[in-house]
Amino acid sequence: MSEDTTKLWVKLLVSDGTRPSPGGTTPDGRDMQRYLTAALAFGIPAIILSSAYFGLRVLAMVVVAVASSLLVEAAFAKVRRKALSGGTVAFAVLLVLMLPPDIPLWMTALGAAFGTLFGKEVFGGTGTHIFCPVLVGKGFLMFSYPQVVLKGSYFGSMLSSATAPFGWLTTSTLILLGGLAMVRARPMNLRIMTSIMAGAVCLAVGLAETSLFPFRFIGELFISDGFLLGACLLACDPACSPRNDEGKWLYGLLIGASAVLMRSLSNYSEAMMSAILIGNTFAPTIDALSHIRLGRGDS
Repeated sequence: MSEDTTKLWVKLLVSDGTRPSPGGTTPDGRDMQRYLTAALAFGIPAIILSSAYFGLRVLAMVVVAVASSLLVEAAFAKVRRKALSGGTVAFAVLLVLMLPPDIPLWMTALGAAFGTLFGKEVFGGTGTHIFCPVLVGKGFLMFSYPQVVLKGSYFGSMLSSATAPFGWLTTSTLILLGGLAMVRARPMNLRIMTSIMAGAVCLAVGLAETSLFPFRFIGELFISDGFLLGACLLACDPACSPRNDEGKWLYGLLIGASAVLMRSLSNYSEAMMSAILIGNTFAPTIDALSHIRLGRGDS
């Protein structure tokens, strides 16, 4: 490994917990604020719609999740002597949309606190995290209490047509509008969304005629298992995704293909969640490889 490559790895992965973009900006600046604003712009009407289908208990979950997350963030802000970033509120709202509405409130609080602590604060706070805090919290609850978390529908997995006719249509429409808000906030998010869809469809076409494919038709994969919510909102977190255009395409293809592959080869209904976390894991490597390929050096 050359000296320049070694310096690049140190700069990208070790120095301060952030991955600078080719333009020299950091993900905790305007890009991060725009992402969080777009997430809240989607999250508020989504919570209202979810409450209409599942009941006012969803609002109680939001209050508990936000309060739990803010307590963790406030504790770290006090130790670090920094102001609260406020990003925790958006992450807490998105977490509620990923949880079944009948989950105990104490589990909601625990998941929100865990996601804020181990998904965000241990890496330095909003903008410096390397994994999506929403998925860290959801993953913790899912693997700790699978009999509770995996037993029912939630907003992100689309609403059951048996209990809410056309619920999937209204939900998917709102998520797509949230995706448009993400593109408006950061136009480069369209590359991530498009490549996720392309990666998923390409692999699904190859598996559709086999017994491995778990859906009746290819389009069904987009309205199941939180796929659309993950593609349009969670995968677009600028702190967890590559910084350059070339890297975003590879990142999205990896997520889309991984989600379909894991869902087809197992009974794992949360494949999209794990696929995004895999993408988060490889984002620094994708950044480094793209940086070297484009000859940017370490300047």
